[in-house]
Amino acid sequence: MNLNKETILKGAVKELFFSARCSFVPLGNGYFEGVKTVLEYTDRKILLQFKNGEAEIVGEKLGIDKYCDGDVGVSGCIQSVVFTPKGEKNK
Repeated sequence: MNLNKETILKGAVKELFFSARCSFVPLGNGYFEGVKTVLEYTDRKILLQFKNGEAEIVGEKLGIDKYCDGDVGVSGCIQSVVFTPKGEKNK
């Protein structure tokens, strides 16, 4: 078996984001799948809990258009999305 950096990275990403996906347009809307719960929600910041970590969405005039069956639709002007794996918060 040939284990190179690319193979290892693909495996790590697959494990970390199993059943979690996100797509967003910078300065536009976003769609997040595999969300366990919404931890925080303001018009400037949304914090989403996934199985293996949290995603912090920062922007302006943020809103939640959809929240159903683990899917969250975010409207507004998304300026950044930062994912923090479980156990790495406050390190």
